[in-house]
Amino acid sequence: MKHLLLLLFLAAFSAASYAQKNDSFSIVGQWQIQGDEDEGSMSLDSLGFFYFITEEMTMGGDSFMIDGSLATISYQVVDSTSPKQIIVTLINWDENETKIMRGIFKVIDQNTIKMYLNTEDETQPSKFDEDDSPIFIRITN
Repeated sequence: MKHLLLLLFLAAFSAASYAQKNDSFSIVGQWQIQGDEDEGSMSLDSLGFFYFITEEMTMGGDSFMIDGSLATISYQVVDSTSPKQIIVTLINWDENETKIMRGIFKVIDQNTIKMYLNTEDETQPSKFDEDDSPIFIRITN
């Protein structure tokens, strides 16, 4: 009986480990709103920097100018929650101001996510706003 319990435990542990390894998801890449190519895109790099990209400009990253001031936009992902959380931080160094935007996202597949980013205040959303939660498609890794 001991051996049967040990075998069941090992089988369950192996299945859980396999699922975790195959459930790996990286948000790193360039993402565009599905069906809205004119809106530009967002890019999240492996160093934790966030960029907004349009035809006219790229804004974001570790050092860029906004309204004549030096700024940084970074992001963090909390993937231990459901839905997963994203925290985007904009720091205006010259004005000594910080704006935090908290959001959630759901992985549909490796190249598709649904995201809601609260730009109104610093409250962490727990559910999607159906009117403001676009689907993003990965366009580059």
